[in-house]
Amino acid sequence: MEKMKYYLGELHLYDKYLYRNGEFEYETKFIFQTDKDAQTFVDQQARTFYGDVEEDDGTLWVPNSYTTISSGHPYEIKKDTFDDLKSTGIREAKGQ
Repeated sequence: MEKMKYYLGELHLYDKYLYRNGEFEYETKFIFQTDKDAQTFVDQQARTFYGDVEEDDGTLWVPNSYTTISSGHPYEIKKDTFDDLKSTGIREAKGQ
């Protein structure tokens, strides 16, 4: 078993209807800890952020909307930084 590591992850959300007009894209950040592959963890968060999503040609769609979700790159952080961020109320994602 590998040593537990700490990360800052991000998800990118786009509303395709509004995005065409340049109005709606945002990201949400979260912290997590894992002893497994961090990118796999972030990808799983993208698949479950709004409940179950639909996949179409590699794109994750929120059902009944124009919103797509993609996973960003996880950034490894120190445990002290993880604890500081956690105390600010940033969402902590739990592993599956």
